[in-house]
Amino acid sequence: MKWSLQNKNRFPNFNDLVFAEHEYAGVDGVQAVMDFGPKDQFFISVVANNNSSGFGFYGNREADTYEVMMEHYGNVIPLAATSDVLAHQTPHSITRLMHNAWLNDYAWVTLCWQLRSEVDPDEVVPKEYKEVAHG
Repeated sequence: MKWSLQNKNRFPNFNDLVFAEHEYAGVDGVQAVMDFGPKDQFFISVVANNNSSGFGFYGNREADTYEVMMEHYGNVIPLAATSDVLAHQTPHSITRLMHNAWLNDYAWVTLCWQLRSEVDPDEVVPKEYKEVAHG
């Protein structure tokens, strides 16, 4: 799914994500994906277990928590200091991530890489973010 600001007159949020059965988890999991940003430069994938037994995602739809992964121009964004995904995110926190990405774009992604490289100096930073991330 692609998001167009021109057609919607507002920024995308969690409620705009369309969940479907997860390709690999089947009925045990759900996933929603969206390309967004002025140039569709961001991709977000939101997944959750559909029940308490779970498939192994870091989120549970019954508890209204979700696992989130994002990309910027095809590069995975390190959303946490030691992981590329954020676990157990609420709908509100996912909306905040989407808004921060849209409004701050490259600066926000670069900050994510700076935080990662501070924790793990050996992390391979994509060249697009390397100069700023490693000073």
